[in-house]
Amino acid sequence: MRFHFYALAAPTPPVDPVKVIFIHHSCGENWLEDTNGGLGLALESDNYYVNDTNYGWGPDSIGDATDYHNWFIDSDSSRYLSALYHESGQNSYYTRSVSEPATTPYRQGQRSKSTEQQIIP
Repeated sequence: MRFHFYALAAPTPPVDPVKVIFIHHSCGENWLEDTNGGLGLALESDNYYVNDTNYGWGPDSIGDATDYHNWFIDSDSSRYLSALYHESGQNSYYTRSVSEPATTPYRQGQRSKSTEQQIIP
């Protein structure tokens, strides 16, 4: 199955690349892969710069956790989110040829001044 992400994205893809971070485990990896779900390709075709996390990723291997509370509410969440906001890695097999957008530091829920990014947990 191939994703047709355009229907889920903004009506008009962004002009400048927008950084997206996909937190996932194996099912999400399948969605992203070029030879499986194709989500990485679909996002890239709409000018999204895809990064992802997976098992073992981040401080304390937070990537192993699937509970929203662990990532966004727990006492260590600020450390996890800081690592997440700075992530630029590729932890699954998908094409990524869009250049990483230049960003300025931002806070959760605020728009970056240099891009159209918005972090929404």
